Amino acid sequence: EFPNGRWGNSSSPAFGELKDYYLFYLKSKSAREELLKMWGEELTCEESVYEVFRCYIAGEANRNGHKVTCLPWNDDPLAAETNLMKDELVKVNRRGILTINSQPNINGKPSIDPIVGWGPEGGYVFQKAYLEFFTSAENIKALLTVLKKYGQRVNYHIVNVK
Repeated sequence: EFPNGRWGNSSSPAFGELKDYYLFYLKSKSAREELLKMWGEELTCEESVYEVFRCYIAGEANRNGHKVTCLPWNDDPLAAETNLMKDELVKVNRRGILTINSQPNINGKPSIDPIVGWGPEGGYVFQKAYLEFFTSAENIKALLTVLKKYGQRVNYHIVNVK
């Protein structure tokens, strides 16, 4: 299916209607009561949300002693490769950069590697690191300042509903 740009296959899900988007049909495997224990019954501040994300990435219990094992769009446990960048993800989530998808940089690991390997034996895995996240407008301003230092070595997209 790659690439799915302007001239890609029109039958690809990438060209579907927004009403067909998989996130619109989310239903957790967990009971509502369990979700409330993990995520909290009341948000008192932005940091309450940061803490849910941080606990999920860290695999830790929240302040009420309940381990956060899922987020609204992900009932599954974190991929093993997430552990390769877990400490960094915990730090940014604590600061309000709420990660929803990530991939570590991999440079020439064997295809049989138990964490990042895939494909037939004898191959090698190369992948670029990336990070998808929610954050505030204030964090975006700071991020843009930092990204300027990297010039064309870092690609990014910033999307807002406005």
